[in-house]
Amino acid sequence: MHTPERLEADIITANAHAEWAALHGSERTSVWPRLIVKDHTESTNDDAIALLSSGELGGPDMPDATGTLIVTLDQRSGKGRLGRVWEAPAGAALAMTLVIQAPPSVPTESLAMASTLVGLVWRDVLAASTASDVSLKWPNDVLMGGEKVAGILAQVAPSSPGPRGAAASTDGNKTGIDNTGVADKTGLADKTGVADKTGVKNGITTGEPAKATRAGGLNLVVGIGTNLTQTKDELPVPTATSLALHNCTTDVHHLISAFWTRVIAVLSEWLPAGGPLDQPLGSLGCTSLIDATRKHCATIGVDARVHLPQDVEITGVARDVDEYGHLIVEDSTGKRHQISAGDVIHVRRSDGHYA
Repeated sequence: MHTPERLEADIITANAHAEWAALHGSERTSVWPRLIVKDHTESTNDDAIALLSSGELGGPDMPDATGTLIVTLDQRSGKGRLGRVWEAPAGAALAMTLVIQAPPSVPTESLAMASTLVGLVWRDVLAASTASDVSLKWPNDVLMGGEKVAGILAQVAPSSPGPRGAAASTDGNKTGIDNTGVADKTGLADKTGVADKTGVKNGITTGEPAKATRAGGLNLVVGIGTNLTQTKDELPVPTATSLALHNCTTDVHHLISAFWTRVIAVLSEWLPAGGPLDQPLGSLGCTSLIDATRKHCATIGVDARVHLPQDVEITGVARDVDEYGHLIVEDSTGKRHQISAGDVIHVRRSDGHYA
């Protein structure tokens, strides 16, 4: 795996322009989002949140921050889900944060799938660079050969003062966002990385999903941490892997530019359409977000143990991802549970393969 000593914004930008022209037959006519390359930082997610809070992103001078990307090879205080620390030696991992400004027309049920959408794009980019199988582990991990190569964390970010800061429902229904700004759906978390509520829809029943509600316009930051060069001995857990271990020879600059180009294309189609979950998207291979998730989700069909807040645990077989992106787990009694957020462990046999 070739990893440069430092990332060069000019190289990433030039690659992205060439990639866009190759994919779409012409240069992008709209203004390109902002690219921010950092030699080192504490957290790219925190950096994005600070820029949005101050108005430097999404403010009067840059009203549309969607597609802004912050990247570094040296993130020193990254966080994963449930407040876990995510860190690696300088140059050994890639940290990226993508900014998404969602218009009021996009319901919170769709925004909860934003991290999955980003994960699918990153999966496609990585799959093109290796012969290994690349898949998603519900809700927010990218697997390579069945082991974790990347983790994703989406956070709701405060807006600078103004109308975009309003996130309350206008019809009195629950928006999925509580007064701390924590969304209760898949992949959305506050700064602690802790998902809201129990993570089980309708008190551990199948139930009908609540009617989609409008978020009133939200800023999201979606962080992606990817292992680049680590050996097995250098990785923190046995179930982790790195791009180098799967003979990924693609230059990191090209990986970033390929991701940036593709995710801008997907968001440029998905957000104006209202964040559809079941509508085919040309930029996503003419498939819908839910169908793409089902196609690439390694959790479906696997024996799984789901750890939820309040010491709730569900074990069973992950049967499906429903039309809202919830994981459906069937326990030993045949009861199906609709999981909206949780820490999922794929149960493995002693030979290391999925049970």
